[in-house]
Amino acid sequence: MTEEFNVLIAGVGGTGVLTIAHILGSSALSAGLRVVQSELHGMSQRGGSVSTHLRMGTHVYSPTFPDSTGDLLVGMEPIETLRNIQGVRNTGCIIFNNYKIRPLSLSILKTEYPSLDLIVQQMKHFCQNVYSIDATAIAKELGASIVANIVLLGAAMAKGSIPINSETVIEEIKNTVPERFIDLNMQAFQAGLKAVNKL
Repeated sequence: MTEEFNVLIAGVGGTGVLTIAHILGSSALSAGLRVVQSELHGMSQRGGSVSTHLRMGTHVYSPTFPDSTGDLLVGMEPIETLRNIQGVRNTGCIIFNNYKIRPLSLSILKTEYPSLDLIVQQMKHFCQNVYSIDATAIAKELGASIVANIVLLGAAMAKGSIPINSETVIEEIKNTVPERFIDLNMQAFQAGLKAVNKL
């Protein structure tokens, strides 16, 4: 069994960051791993920054992990992913939704949103493995942008080396979402498994 696997999940309020954390955490528990978690809520109800540390394994105790020790950074928004870049190790993995949500900080400063190419270039200074997916566009094609987080979760399962099998995660999705939305979320998860691209 895995001794320690550290995940940092980041985004803005309302994008499903905490839902991803809940599903992964519950899946890890079902797989027999110890799980500890810490959440940081910014102005989450107004689209502010939200992030959570999720640790799983046989030897995890503290709810947070030091900078540069994360195995996986999952980002629901490009700038918020970059904002949390210090958490992931150089040999770890970054998987992010490239759909832009203009942060409040840029609006206040009247600053232009940087190009995606520039954001990815900065990410690669910190981490060797960077993957991008337009999870929001895929979710819209399925009929509901709200499942973009489940699309991203599928991508993370495909490329993030998470020490849980997909079948366990699928069962936890079914246990988490309302019954009438299970089929939609299953489609979103499967789409994410197939759609991730390394940059």
